[in-house]
Amino acid sequence: MQRRALRRILLLVATVAGVAVGPTLPAQYQLYTFYGAAANDEFGRSVAAAGDVNNDGYDDIIAGARGADDIGSASGRARVLSGKDGSVLYTLFGTGTGDHF
Repeated sequence: MQRRALRRILLLVATVAGVAVGPTLPAQYQLYTFYGAAANDEFGRSVAAAGDVNNDGYDDIIAGARGADDIGSASGRARVLSGKDGSVLYTLFGTGTGDHF
C-alpha cells in the first residue's frame, strides 16, 4: 500500500518593483499555504479564482478535494478560502459516495 503525502496549495503574489529576479520573472513571495485534510483527498486538484465572495475588498479562491470522504467515500469537498487572511469562508460537500464533487 502506497502512502501519499497531503497535497498543498501555495498562493504566491508577484510584485513589480523594477528589479527582475530572472530574465522575465518578477519577484514573488508566498502569501498563504493551504493543506488538504487527508492524504488521498486530492486537495488542490482544482483551484480557481472566486472573486470577492464575502465583499471584504479581497479576491478569494475556491479549492477542490474531490477524494474527500466527509459524506461517503470520495464524495468530495470544495472550500472557499479568504484572500484577506486565508481563513475558510465556506465548505461545500458532495452528496454521496463516489460523487467526486
